[in-house]
Amino acid sequence: MKSCWIFSVWVAGCVVPLATICGGTTNNRTPLQIEQTVESNYPPSVLAEGVSSGEVWLMITVDEAGSLTDAMVTRYTHAGFTSEALRAVRSLKFKPAQADGVPVPVRTELHLFFESSGSVVTLDPQSAITQLTGFAYANSQEKHLCAPGELDRIPAATETVSPLHPGLSANGKAMGGKAMLDFIIDENGKPRMPVVVSSTDEQFAMAAADALNQWRFTPPVRQGKPVAVQVRQEFVFATTSNSDDAGGVPAKRFSASMQEHDRPTL
Repeated sequence: MKSCWIFSVWVAGCVVPLATICGGTTNNRTPLQIEQTVESNYPPSVLAEGVSSGEVWLMITVDEAGSLTDAMVTRYTHAGFTSEALRAVRSLKFKPAQADGVPVPVRTELHLFFESSGSVVTLDPQSAITQLTGFAYANSQEKHLCAPGELDRIPAATETVSPLHPGLSANGKAMGGKAMLDFIIDENGKPRMPVVVSSTDEQFAMAAADALNQWRFTPPVRQGKPVAVQVRQEFVFATTSNSDDAGGVPAKRFSASMQEHDRPTL
């Protein structure tokens, strides 16, 4: 099997799970970094087809310890690269992102380039731009993470769990609140990689995320094929007292909204 190096890796802008997706209140952020490169195997089936280079985009989450917690292919130029891309990413060593000097978990997009002749991984923005110029339109791309409008139908929730209210205050009452989560529904109907768009309080966001992890949806489908889709769900928590039901409830049905991932932001 022919060996190669991942030709280039571009890390898009990071967002912090269970914090504001638009950047939060801190102005002192250090982005996620890759500390160690890996050698990869160029897929022989792809090389046999005469394909000498290719690209794969992945969405990943990395925790505050620098450990990869989830990875999903969002698009690619050839399906033969996806398995090797996932294997390679799981072998990378990350330096966690920081906010005000404190390590934080993040969700971000990786852009991997493969070339049969090989080169080293780089995170230098100018090198990434050079590689993007050379490869971005050389091959057609197959999207796996789709916009809701591209689906045959919007996924429906088949299993839902109402979140628990974060708790009562000293006066025996708990004020109401809201939390809006952005997440991906994968090809099996499972919610993954939640981040907080907005929340009245961090505790509401945590309770909403705990509940969302137990939800299930009808699998997203585009042109009869299973895909993934990015959506948002708002959870509303009512004002409660000792005698009230302290649960939160989903607000209507989830919002099928998505920001297009046409290209990583340079």
